[in-house]
Amino acid sequence: MGDTSSVDSRPPLDPRAPYQFNPGARLIVRDRIALDSEETDILSGFFGSGAYDVKDLSVSPDGETIIFAAHGPQQSNNNNSWNIYAYSFSTKQVWRIIADDDLANAGQDTNPSYTNDGRIVFSSDRQLGTGNYQVIDRREYIGDFDEPASLLHIMQPDGSQMVQITFGAYHDIEPNTMNDG
Repeated sequence: MGDTSSVDSRPPLDPRAPYQFNPGARLIVRDRIALDSEETDILSGFFGSGAYDVKDLSVSPDGETIIFAAHGPQQSNNNNSWNIYAYSFSTKQVWRIIADDDLANAGQDTNPSYTNDGRIVFSSDRQLGTGNYQVIDRREYIGDFDEPASLLHIMQPDGSQMVQITFGAYHDIEPNTMNDG
């Protein structure tokens, strides 16, 4: 066997780079399903600029709301990290799930998905529980990455009762709920 300690032989933490910010994406909503329907960029007005990024859309079990990860413009005082937002089709309102600016911007939150019971499971670097990626035994942690692992958390739709549910040194991304819960 060859030397497996070489940096070149280590797998990347996540080839998708969940915290990468690429302003210019748009979240467009149509008023109906037709070629001539009106399209609205629902986040430019919310952020006060089109220099935002958005990804990871998920529809609520009742089809009335979408949740997604978005990052406001770099110069934004209130939305300067990846956060989880929601949009209601009936009220046409956008809101950040975690209302408090300091708490919302304390982590990079991405990959939201509704559970069958209406809670939100998502990836975050918040590291709320034990299992801090920096103190994992080096024999189990392959690689010397400066990026914290994005681990799964779950919370209520109002951002309360946040709990970390996975631990480790690699990204846990793209959570989904199976039909049986």
